[in-house]
Amino acid sequence: MVVESLWHNLKHRHLHEFNHPQLDLVTHIISSDILPWVQKMLEYVQGLRQVGWLKELAGWKTDFCADWMDMAHSDEHRLVEKELKWLKAPKKTKGRNE
Repeated sequence: MVVESLWHNLKHRHLHEFNHPQLDLVTHIISSDILPWVQKMLEYVQGLRQVGWLKELAGWKTDFCADWMDMAHSDEHRLVEKELKWLKAPKKTKGRNE
């Protein structure tokens, strides 16, 4: 029944405009449209993800956002933060004289 439902869904939602679709088209639709939807539903059923939750950002996106927020500050602001960091550091910290 699950397979019949999947094929019914595929035929009536994605392939309704094609009389005899080629195999590469069907494969593309399954891999690009249906499999991500099935994966999302499995995560929802297993409790790994809920509707409305944000996905975690990739590592490079997190670094990019941090750099973006840092560059959003003016140069003066960054210099003041750097000076405060060195002023709060212990006196025996290497490079504090700079």
